[in-house]
Amino acid sequence: MGAAVPLILHLLNRERAKRIVFSTIRFIKMSSQVNIQRHKFKKLILLIIRMLILSLLGFAFARPFFVNQLAITANTGGHRHVVLILDNSFSMSYRNSLDRGKKLAVAIVDKLKPRDKATLIKVSDVTQIAKPLDTEHDLLRMAIDSVSLTNHTTDFLDAIQFADELLREVEIGQKEIVMISDLQNLGWERFIETDQLGPNVTIRFIDLHPEDAHNLAISDIKVPPIVLMDQRRLEVVVRVANFSNHDFEKIPLNLFINQKLIETKLIDMPTHDITDVWFQVPLEGQTKQVGYAELPDDPVMIDNRRYFQFEGRQTIDVYCLNGEPNHDSYNNEIFYLQKAIRALQKIVPMRFKSINQFFSPNQI
Repeated sequence: MGAAVPLILHLLNRERAKRIVFSTIRFIKMSSQVNIQRHKFKKLILLIIRMLILSLLGFAFARPFFVNQLAITANTGGHRHVVLILDNSFSMSYRNSLDRGKKLAVAIVDKLKPRDKATLIKVSDVTQIAKPLDTEHDLLRMAIDSVSLTNHTTDFLDAIQFADELLREVEIGQKEIVMISDLQNLGWERFIETDQLGPNVTIRFIDLHPEDAHNLAISDIKVPPIVLMDQRRLEVVVRVANFSNHDFEKIPLNLFINQKLIETKLIDMPTHDITDVWFQVPLEGQTKQVGYAELPDDPVMIDNRRYFQFEGRQTIDVYCLNGEPNHDSYNNEIFYLQKAIRALQKIVPMRFKSINQFFSPNQI
């Protein structure tokens, strides 16, 4: 639009020929015709220059971005650098997620060109690089095939940072991170908003998490290691977590002690919720006893049972003879002994009693 302004002004301000009475012009007619054509040509050139200046000025203000395919080819070097991050934490055992992830990783390697470089990083809560970033694609397939499941949790931060450091050393070429995982929320807990990838590094996620996930887990059991027999009952608290995408109703939770079923409770578990279930267990004998809580079978079996151990003991009565009783406890003969025994009560069940005279066995 701006370039049309000079043209419009030119058309509006054109000089119009005026008729003037004059004597014969046959001697100057030929020379004037040449001058007129030259003058028109100069004005046309001036008009084009003005339109070009306004066009370039508008173009400069627009700040255009040109994609030069030849420049891109020269910058990338015509090959890719790919870092594969394969999750082998325990959650990948669900419905053979790890095996599916390994197949997808091999499919990515199969699409690489001979000059493309790639590497593999195994991630759980520990990050391990399986091979260097190079063009040995057959070794990379072998490394992928050898990845095995661990019993560790998930932490993605170290793996992504390590992959980013590898790609920062690449000056020419496409730089890409491919993460293959079920993308558990636990893996992202250490990330903060300022965490960023290096320039020209892209990341792609392949999510293996099933939409209909089904997993109940016993995440914790609280029971005192030493129980006083005069309490007569043991209190056991079982924590159950629902990692599924739907609610459960009347799920049986069984409590066993010494392979004997003590009690079964039916619990309701909302999706992604945690529930504490309380059991009251009668005490029998003073020996060490082993128990466990158990949920019904589901696709992840390892977290359906959790063990615990406790020992029943009789309370020990400790009698201390205070030869010089005093209202000021600091001046009692048994002050320091009493402090020591109270500290020992945290380990051994004791009842402390201060006496002023000896008791006979029958009195005790």
